[in-house]
Amino acid sequence: MIQKKPQKIRFVDTRYNARSKLNPNINRQIIGLKPVSNVRKDDRDLNWREAKRKYPGLSRYGDSDHDGVPNYKDCTPLDPNRQWSVFGWDPVQAAKDAAAKVAAEAARVAAAAKALADAAAAKIAAGIKAAQDLAASKAAAAAKAISDAAAALKAKLAADAKAVADLNARNQAAANKAAADKAAADAAKVKASQDAANAKAVADALIAKAAAEKLAAEKAASQ
Repeated sequence: MIQKKPQKIRFVDTRYNARSKLNPNINRQIIGLKPVSNVRKDDRDLNWREAKRKYPGLSRYGDSDHDGVPNYKDCTPLDPNRQWSVFGWDPVQAAKDAAAKVAAEAARVAAAAKALADAAAAKIAAGIKAAQDLAASKAAAAAKAISDAAAALKAKLAADAKAVADLNARNQAAANKAAADKAAADAAKVKASQDAANAKAVADALIAKAAAEKLAAEKAASQ
């Protein structure tokens, strides 16, 4: 059996470029997933090895179906509707990995933000507690100062009251002694007056007695 020679087909091997001038329909082909017009329907299921075997002129690093994936990484290099790689590149898995990476990064950022928020909250709580403690200590110190001042004032008032009471007592004692001394002096005066009056009365009585005796004597002598 005579084997036919591989058919040669000419492809435009250009990398994906949204502004490519070589293929004006590339954006429509990529976005709309339209098959390339010069690719046979039965060639769209060929993988890279089969397509390379069938079309030796196919470039390894080209993008024959213009789907953005190089031929050697494309599971069907002649079908733009399928881009899964036979060498381990899976856009779905890549999207999942990217989403997982984004989720992990978001979780890390959220954890960092939570840690910062917790640290800020703890710092604010510590500041509030320190302010409250300072205010409480200041209030306690002010209350103690007021209490000490009140106690000192009370002690001073008590001392002043005692001094006034002592002064009044001394004054009263002096007044009482002066009154007693005056009364004693008055009594002495009265007694002296009485003594003088009694002495005068006695002297008058003696004089009268002597005069009476003299008169009686003279009368007796005249008879």
